[in-house]
Amino acid sequence: MLPETICVNDKFFVCKARKHAFQERLPLFTRLRNHQRGLVGLRVIPPAKEKSPYVVESTWLSHNHFQNWIASPAFVLSIGALSGNADFPIVGHKQTEMLAALDIPLRLAA
Repeated sequence: MLPETICVNDKFFVCKARKHAFQERLPLFTRLRNHQRGLVGLRVIPPAKEKSPYVVESTWLSHNHFQNWIASPAFVLSIGALSGNADFPIVGHKQTEMLAALDIPLRLAA
């Protein structure tokens, strides 16, 4: 039986004028997340187009591991680091999508 692995995609729609501030704060966010139990993989995908979001893709051993991350003080710190303040926000809005992920080996065609 395969574990209940999940993949979470967080889409951060960054305010154009605050892109540099967001990029400066990403290392803190990823460092805090990298130390969470149950995290299997983490990838930050920058936008390909100007109005596209940054996507942070994380894979967790279980839904419970992800919930523990959300309930942790590190989560509050990391999201706060990326968000800025109410008067001068960095992230306009954020969307989270949770997907089931099965570790099924794939064979790519040559």
